Amino acid sequence: MNAKQTSNPQNRIGLWLYFENALHEQVSAYLRNWQPSPYWGRIQGVRVSPSVVSRIIPRELQEGAESWLVLYRASLPQELLVLPFPESDNASILNAPNTFGNHLSALLEYVHGGNHNWYPYNGFRNLIGYINRKKTYPFPHPSPPLRFQVVRHYKPVEELLKKPELRYYNEDQRETVTLFTRASQSIQQNRDKLLTSLLTASNEEQIQELLENFETTLLEEGGRLCDLIDKEIPSIIRVFESVMDDETKTFLISAETVAHFARKQLSDDFDFSLCGCGLWKAVERELNSSIIWHLRLAKGIVGKDRKPIVGGLHAAVNYEAGSKTLNINRRERGSTEFEGITLGDIKYLLRSVRDNHIAEEITPALATKPKLLQFVLEPSESGLAHLIGQVANIRNGHAHIKAMKEESYQYLRSLVIEPNDKATESLLGKILEMKQDLADYWNSQ
Repeated sequence: MNAKQTSNPQNRIGLWLYFENALHEQVSAYLRNWQPSPYWGRIQGVRVSPSVVSRIIPRELQEGAESWLVLYRASLPQELLVLPFPESDNASILNAPNTFGNHLSALLEYVHGGNHNWYPYNGFRNLIGYINRKKTYPFPHPSPPLRFQVVRHYKPVEELLKKPELRYYNEDQRETVTLFTRASQSIQQNRDKLLTSLLTASNEEQIQELLENFETTLLEEGGRLCDLIDKEIPSIIRVFESVMDDETKTFLISAETVAHFARKQLSDDFDFSLCGCGLWKAVERELNSSIIWHLRLAKGIVGKDRKPIVGGLHAAVNYEAGSKTLNINRRERGSTEFEGITLGDIKYLLRSVRDNHIAEEITPALATKPKLLQFVLEPSESGLAHLIGQVANIRNGHAHIKAMKEESYQYLRSLVIEPNDKATESLLGKILEMKQDLADYWNSQ
């Protein structure tokens, strides 16, 4: 870039981001014709939602503020100097647009610092110098800002604003969107801690405990968000009302409710693992309530009422599951209740059905349903083991190690509950059909 270009103030531009209210709208209208030269090019007022603010503004600059100044070079729109403006103790300048403009001009003078080849980090250092001078002025002058940061995004700021800029919220929606956004951010913080802990975990049991705790957090946060809005009831619940566990229903309602709101009201950086967890936990729970229950009943360690047989030693009941041995009689610590079998273990259990004799134990119960029996025992891509593996892979790659995008959630949803809007053809639908047939078989014995 030549000297003429670098001295052009049009390369130094900014945004004034604000939540909607009458004073903010008045100042934004004033900025449309405001010229802060010679220090700066245009400053554009942009009304934003809480989700946009959470995307662009660092959390520590959000508290106690309702508008922010974002300054950057037109040639480098990913790198931003961000500060709340005005701060709450100086909010009176919003009452008079001309006063607002004068304060903004004075601030830009110090941010610019006489450096025509200006970058956000130059502005950061200039503001620090402005604070350290502690100079008094004989004319009205803005107090130096005390909170400011340089942040860098992977997309230009215009792209970060594009989609949410079309969304407007009433007061109730704004509060709910804020809570959803904070929950999404909180989950990412929990995920960061999880990944750090996994690196230092000493054994498989500890790893599994860490993952289970993380998923419990996802379920609890998703359930809390679900309680804030009107419930969405997926059709699969109506189809399998009598056979589905109540807890499974809760998982599915929470998943669909949160996902429906997020798709309509939130930006595309919302973490859909808050919804996805309900789907994969529904699959896991119903597999434990169907095929694992059947195997336990066949071994005499559980009753038809689905409660563990009390008394006697908890002797291991082992099955080959891939390269490991799986004990389906393992109990929760300090309890007579069974420990749940994970998706991954069930996948490997079913992959070994010809070697671990599960095929022989399942066949009599599903003899009258040859297609369903084939689905359970089939090792191909259309079989139960493969589909369980797909669910586990989505969970592992799109939730445990990073935020889940909407596209990943939609794919998981189409697999688990409604392919082509037909619940009976879904993975969970077939598992529930199997659960009913296994229960009917034992009731007839």
